[in-house]
Amino acid sequence: MKTPGLDQPHEYKGRLIVVEGIDGSGKSTQAALLHKWLANWGVPVFFTEWNS
Repeated sequence: MKTPGLDQPHEYKGRLIVVEGIDGSGKSTQAALLHKWLANWGVPVFFTEWNS
């Protein structure tokens, strides 16, 4: 099976963006800003949080 390159079309419709960092590093702030920026560009956004 050949892995498609970043510039090749594929069948997946979404992207997963992960924001990681230590406590107090601004993860929630950056995630909220990214969410707002993507939404302003008309990109559908599903935002979720979880601890591991």
